[in-house]
Amino acid sequence: MKAGVLYQNESLLKIEEVKLPELKPNQVKVDIKCCGVCGSDVHMTIHKQVRLKHYPTILGHEAAGVIKEIGESVTRFKKGDRVVISSGLGCGKCPQCLSGRHNLCPDIQVLGAEMNGAFAEEVHIEERHLTLLPEKIPFDQGAILADAVSTPYHALKYVGKFQEGETVAIYGCGGLGIHAVILARALGANKVIALDVDSGALDNAGRYKADELVDLRKTKNSGKTLQELTSGVDLMLDFSGYY
Repeated sequence: MKAGVLYQNESLLKIEEVKLPELKPNQVKVDIKCCGVCGSDVHMTIHKQVRLKHYPTILGHEAAGVIKEIGESVTRFKKGDRVVISSGLGCGKCPQCLSGRHNLCPDIQVLGAEMNGAFAEEVHIEERHLTLLPEKIPFDQGAILADAVSTPYHALKYVGKFQEGETVAIYGCGGLGIHAVILARALGANKVIALDVDSGALDNAGRYKADELVDLRKTKNSGKTLQELTSGVDLMLDFSGYY
């Protein structure tokens, strides 16, 4: 198959013919229909801010596709199912994984980083890392559910314990932050305040109905600015950094 491969001393992916490993009994073969480009992919390639454990590596961790073949032990999926692939792959055996919190697995691997990813025509993956994708959701939208959408949703609902009617301040409105703006509004926030140093990111936040836009280049004290804009912030989320 063809795949986008990153080599250690290269800043661009090379499109190459690579060989797929043999399909294991608990795996499915997914025909990749769409794979998102995450900010971390840019950090791994052009900026070289993220070093991988091994090279060469096939990047890509926001993927959706159709099951093309199933291993003999697979029970939850069938050929032809539309699926989203998890970007973080827990071990499946530790207490965190067994309690449904595989994101906290001490041995978690990231698709397209610690292991070959989905900038490829096909992927072999264990069935426990798949979620069915409804027909009404297009593949390009389904693909980014694996990271760009699920990460801010988890931050809002499960870490931040967001409640309808609260005021939310969102620092950083790039790929993750802009979805936090959209989700906070969809979940019933009373007020959404977007803060960033990039005018384009702020424009996007305004387009997606942020109530207030704060250009952090023009204020030395964002806390004071927030006090001036609202009677109180219930939840603050930071999407400004990178790993």
